[in-house]
Amino acid sequence: MDSDIDLLLVSSTDHPRTINRRAHEFFMPLAEELQAKHGVKARVVAPWEGEPPKLGLSYTHADPFLREARIAKPKVVAFWTSKPAERYAAKHLREVGITTLFSELGWFPHGGSFYFDPKGCGARSSLVDYEPPESPAIFSLPQANNAGPMGVILQMENDLAIQESQFGCNGDFVACLLQQWPGRELLIRPHPGQPKVALPVSPNLKPAIGGSLEGFFKRCGPVVGMNSTALIEALAAGKLTYMLSPGIGFESGAVLTDCTPPEQITSARRATINAKAEDLVYDLRHRRQIAMTDEGWVDTNDLNKNVVLWEALGRGDGGASRDNDEGREIALHHPEQTGCC
Repeated sequence: MDSDIDLLLVSSTDHPRTINRRAHEFFMPLAEELQAKHGVKARVVAPWEGEPPKLGLSYTHADPFLREARIAKPKVVAFWTSKPAERYAAKHLREVGITTLFSELGWFPHGGSFYFDPKGCGARSSLVDYEPPESPAIFSLPQANNAGPMGVILQMENDLAIQESQFGCNGDFVACLLQQWPGRELLIRPHPGQPKVALPVSPNLKPAIGGSLEGFFKRCGPVVGMNSTALIEALAAGKLTYMLSPGIGFESGAVLTDCTPPEQITSARRATINAKAEDLVYDLRHRRQIAMTDEGWVDTNDLNKNVVLWEALGRGDGGASRDNDEGREIALHHPEQTGCC
């Protein structure tokens, strides 16, 4: 491992048969852009390269990686995902004064962007108990139709956040919804990675397999899930959104965290949720996320204004030619999407 590194990007496997190769697809052009245009010495490493596919660092490789990282002493180490071994390595790196970040796929569009967070990803990110920025830009979300069946977003059951949730599996989750909202039609969208799930038998369950999230949101009213980035998409689409296990923005006030029936949500409470959702979605899209261009390069504008990354690198003013969005009204566009997380 080289010494005198500003940013060390710890990739997931680059195995061609796994979705986690996206870590390489995102981190490699990011490193090139940072070095070529911003003078940031960035390197991408995959300590387990050549082995069977893995998502993130394993404990087997954590200690050898730590020994090399302590010698190289980069300013910042950014991990793809924040699974236990990454958090273990990050803890030891911070003890010797190295700043750590975590990253994974982003939201707008889901398959072509990634984001950084100093605390973790998903249910372990700093966005669990998010506090809005002091002076957010003027930002408005669309006004969605929240009438119609409840849209239910299912997650893959091998997801660590689901295994640690109060439900543990999709069947128990849906059974709870049927009990809490008797008589309400539930439009079920399985995760694309697990299209077949064991669910309770009920005439109120209607499948919604395939198609885009945008199309799914048009068919349903409020949206509910355990922990999925599709719930952030629902917020961005203006949907009244329920998140029933810890996830991004869980305690932000932007989502509902209990089974209060939608018709019992007062207009004042809904207005508060909408305002919080605008703060959260703005922060994600315009302060933390980096989208990829069609040519496979990072979006320069996104990179220049990525507050989390530049603050970690000790350059709080951001990259060169950073745009100032404060005071500007921004319309959020939703490209067609074919999957969710």
